[in-house]
Amino acid sequence: MKNVKLILIPLAVLVLVVGIAYPFLFRDPHVAKGGEIFYRYCSPCHGESGAGNGYNAKNLDPHPRDLTDSQEEYMAKLSNKEIYDVLVEGGRGVGISSLMPAWGKVFSEEELWSIVAYVRTLHKYKGPKVEFPPTLQTARVRLPLVTEA
Repeated sequence: MKNVKLILIPLAVLVLVVGIAYPFLFRDPHVAKGGEIFYRYCSPCHGESGAGNGYNAKNLDPHPRDLTDSQEEYMAKLSNKEIYDVLVEGGRGVGISSLMPAWGKVFSEEELWSIVAYVRTLHKYKGPKVEFPPTLQTARVRLPLVTEA
């Protein structure tokens, strides 16, 4: 019985360490960054899980898009570039709801593509993964401060 304990205790510790370290060692950093941005800026309307049920959704007509494709397959049919364009230009810029804000002057290209990569985790998608070439702009656009004359 003592030998079994000597084997089980280190095994339990190993399982615990691997369980804690796994998300940090094997997660995609772009998806993680996109998830953080999504949670802060997109979830008030689209909801934490992307189902279109954020706390602000009840105030919007039309309601925000369900990004999980739980009711209809919509997101999986879009290309990565189409999702990116909606983020950059906003709904009005691509002919959908004008309530979807344009984020192109807020986030860097890398951040916008990271949001696309995260959104792809919210629904079933078998298309190409989001690519992050080294030439991608990583700095946010900085506009000059407004000053009084």
